[in-house]
Amino acid sequence: MQPSVIQNKPNIWSMMLYKNFEILVVFGLRMMFLSQKMEWKI
Repeated sequence: MQPSVIQNKPNIWSMMLYKNFEILVVFGLRMMFLSQKMEWKI
């Protein structure tokens, strides 16, 4: 039981970190596009 648990925990953490990083990147790109559009409108 323990070896599988030890193997699963890092995978879950890495997946969580990757998902959070992906969300941050998408959010950052969206904010950049919005700011550029605002600048163009002005």
